[in-house]
Amino acid sequence: MPYKREYINKNYVNVLYSTNWRDDELPVLLIVPGNPGQAGYYQEYMDFVILHSDEKYRACVVSHVGHSPASDKTFSVKDQIETKLQFITSKLEPGAKIHLIGHSFGAHIALKLFEKGIKLEKSILLFPMLDNMARCLKQQICELC
Repeated sequence: MPYKREYINKNYVNVLYSTNWRDDELPVLLIVPGNPGQAGYYQEYMDFVILHSDEKYRACVVSHVGHSPASDKTFSVKDQIETKLQFITSKLEPGAKIHLIGHSFGAHIALKLFEKGIKLEKSILLFPMLDNMARCLKQQICELC
């Protein structure tokens, strides 16, 4: 399936849009990636979801700032959240029905967007990374001992 690409936020963020993106009547399927935060990793997944939903959604993947394309500049978690918030408020029409899929670290961002008052029709958290991964790993190792 062909896609439209756009670079936003001074070209530090890659957005991959489905071919039916301009159909404002369709609800939005917004995919927030895990790590690495590259939009291209989710192309096949986006195809699958759109085709198996009988194309009832328009979809996009918003890369993490500084990940796609790669950057020497360092960005914080707050920067990642603000970039997604900026995308929603500037690129989506008011009242758009947003179905957000957050994968791993993207699930953390999804929850933060919800806390900031973004209205979501549905939020799906795939393999959520919601807490400190280092602490979780230490806990798993201690349980094995």
